[in-house]
Order: sequence, then structure tokens, then C-alpha cells
Amino acid sequence: MLSELLIFTVFLAVGGLVGMEFGAATAGALAVALLFYLMQTVRVQHTLSCLKTGTVPSLTLSSLWNEVYSQLRRLLAPQQALEPPRALSYLQQGMAELPLGVVLVEENNRIAWFNAAAAKLLGLQLPEDTGRYVTSLLRQPELAEALDRAGDNVDAEEVILEGISGKVVSIHITEFQKKRLIVVQDVSRLRLLEKARRELIGNVSHELRSPLTVVRGYAETLRDTPGMTPERLDKAVAEICRQAEQMEKIINDAMSLERLESQELSATEKEAVKVGVLMHEIADSVGALFASKHCAIETHVDSDVRLIGNRRELESTFSNLLHNALRHASEESSVVMRWYVDAEGGHFEVSDKGPGIAPEHIPRLTERFYRVDKGRAPDLGGVGLGLAIVKHVLRRHGAVLHVESELGKGSTFRCDFAEAMLETSAKPIPP
Repeated sequence: MLSELLIFTVFLAVGGLVGMEFGAATAGALAVALLFYLMQTVRVQHTLSCLKTGTVPSLTLSSLWNEVYSQLRRLLAPQQALEPPRALSYLQQGMAELPLGVVLVEENNRIAWFNAAAAKLLGLQLPEDTGRYVTSLLRQPELAEALDRAGDNVDAEEVILEGISGKVVSIHITEFQKKRLIVVQDVSRLRLLEKARRELIGNVSHELRSPLTVVRGYAETLRDTPGMTPERLDKAVAEICRQAEQMEKIINDAMSLERLESQELSATEKEAVKVGVLMHEIADSVGALFASKHCAIETHVDSDVRLIGNRRELESTFSNLLHNALRHASEESSVVMRWYVDAEGGHFEVSDKGPGIAPEHIPRLTERFYRVDKGRAPDLGGVGLGLAIVKHVLRRHGAVLHVESELGKGSTFRCDFAEAMLETSAKPIPP
């Protein structure tokens, strides 16, 4: 390598010789000296720029600058050993805002870094928990075993942990640049849906058993009783048809409930529903089914504010509530439907003058297949899924169901819709 003084001397000599050819040796030497100064200035600026990124320029012909670069590398070495590789830094920046939790763990199971989602899902604190052992913060044997297996370079596996911050989380652990990457996902809702689906299958199987037994019994009677009278034949066929309808209703309601539980209401499914028009249609269609009871259906529409939602689901919900009220209402009594809007939102309610519901039953009314009167419900046409469907339709519409009832005086079922689900351009109907 050449010394900086030797390089400068050579530059001056070359500049002087070139200047002599034009009769100006001094001017040539000065021009070369200025060029050398500019070159050194550019090198200094380049070096400063490289230091900002934590790098050192490559070797040159100058022994002086090579010595400067060598000393800089020696000074930066401890700092670079402490900082993560640049690829890891970019990865951390990209994962910081992910909805999935991400925890970076050293080989000794100390936490090197974690994002905000991981802090929320695992109950970690920033910066207090950085540098602490992950197995001491999360005392889950399954996690410790999975971390040990990850060190053996086995494929990433799923570990389910329960009870962390009141959630059920799924954890995957994999190797990353001699560290362990823990990816955390909240699967609480998925687990609830899986549990609900298992319960639904069990309940449907149980509920179908009774009508199937009846159908089979009548079918065997038809097969084994030749010369059956027309009256008995008509009764058997009618009962088979009724039980088949019951089974079909159970299956349809169960499928509807499964769909409502697993899907959110999308924007394309919503429209501005004229609740008053819908109520009159429901009163006509449902009232016709109970014409023999001679119950009066009173419809009170106190506002023309329209409800934003799925018309088919809202119709099913309101029909279900009116159907229940008429089914339990006393003969020749009245059932009242009302739609009104106040400062808290929109409200649809159905009131009857039936036998009422005991207080201990009210919290369980929306459970699948729950019946207040298990003995009478099948004869009345109920399968115990109607109010469960109502609850989930209302949940999809940001609404809740409230039940008020008193034994011997009747019941009121009220659907409370948030103000956000109302079309604000309409105005209340003046009294």
C-alpha cells in the first residue's frame, strides 16, 4: 500500500510535468493539488455516509485510509455483535404491526423481542419482559417441551395453550437465524365454534331420534297390518307427515344456526328495511297460522326510521317472536307488535298475555334445544332452536334480546338495535 504523502507527491509531479508542456508548471501543480483535495473531501463524505449505516468502506491504495478503516472496524465490532442482523431488523419492523403475535427467543429461551399482538395475547410487558426467560413468564409444560423440540430441528408443530389472558391460543415454534420464532394466534372463537358444532350435532341427533322412532313405528304398523281401515290409515299417514316436517324443521334450523354462528354479516347482505311494512306482512302470514285461536294482533309502528340489515334474517327473527307469542297466548287474547326509536336506538318488541315464564328459565331461553315445557313443546311445533337463531341474528346485526315476563301475566320479547344500525335520514312519525 502507498502512503498518502507519496500519492500526493506523485500527483504534484504529474501536474508539474503536464503544466511544463503548456509553459505553466506551477499552475499545473496547483490544479493537481486542488484535485487531490477534492478527492480527499469526497472520501471523507463517503466514509461518514457509510458509518451512518454501520458499515465501513472497502480497502483502497492509501495505507493511511486503510489504517483509518481498520480502526473503525475495531471500534464498531462490539456494537455490531450486539445488534441483530439487518435482515432480522427488517423482519422485526415488518412483524411489529401484525395481528398475529410474534416472539423472538434466544437459544437459552430468553426473550429477544416481541410485537404488540404477542404482548396482548400472552400477557407480556414491554420492555420489562425483554431478556427474561419465556418459560418463567409462561409456565406451560407444553410450551417448554415444544421449545426443546424446536432445538432439535424438527418441523414446526401446533401447541394449544389455554388460560393465557383468558384466551385459547395456538402457538407454532420454528428456528430462525439460530433463534426461535414463536407465532401466536388467538383461536378462542374457533374453539367455541368447534365446541358449538359438536354440541349441535349431538343435540340434533338426539332430537331426531324421537320423530324417527314415531315414523318407523307407523311405517311398521302399515306394513304389518293388512286391511287397515281408512281412518287408521289416514291417521298413520298424517302422523308420518307431521313427524317428517318436524325432522325437516330441525335440520333446517340447525343448518341456519350453524351458518349464523360461523359468518359475520357482510355489507352486500344489508339493505334499508322498512320495519313497518315488514311487521304488517308478518302479522298477516303468521296470524293466518293461528286463526283458530282468534287472537288479535296489534301492530304499532311509532317510527318510519328504517333498519339497516338483512331483510330475510330480520323477517325470520320477527316472525319467530310473533309465532312464539301466538303459540303461548291465551284464546281470544291479543298480541302486540311495536317498533319505536329513541335516543338509545331502535326497538322491536312483541308482547303476549300468555302464562308467562318463570325467572329461572329466562337466562336459558336462547340455548339450543332448551324448552321451558319439554312435554308440550313438540305438540306446539317447537324444536327449541328458534330463540337460539334469534339471538345469533341479532348478534350479526349488533343487537341484543331482552326478555321480561311474569307468571300468569304474559311476556315481552324486545330486540334492541344500536343507533348505528338505523338509517338516520328518516324521521320519527309524529304522535
